[in-house]
Amino acid sequence: MAATSYNETLARRLVAEVHHVTADRPAPWVTPQQIARRLKVHHGSLAAAVRVAVDSGWLIAEGSPPHSISLTDAGRTLVKQCPPARPKRVALAKAPVSGRGKPPV
Repeated sequence: MAATSYNETLARRLVAEVHHVTADRPAPWVTPQQIARRLKVHHGSLAAAVRVAVDSGWLIAEGSPPHSISLTDAGRTLVKQCPPARPKRVALAKAPVSGRGKPPV
């Protein structure tokens, strides 16, 4: 049961990363290897997640094993319903620096 939970979680991360990489353009294709590198997971683990995402209707895949994946409308909806998988980067305020190279206290 834990493996299924892990694969579903990874499938959701996969869908979110495909959405991020493709900038939500309709029907662009990416390789599973590209997403595996970005997520820093083994391609074998990602292959299981691709199967889960395809079976859930979140992705479409070409090839066996898949060499190209793309989001479906259901995948786009999933990403929009879920909180962001990656934290937004916060711009640091530029504080004046004192003469010694330390920020003012």
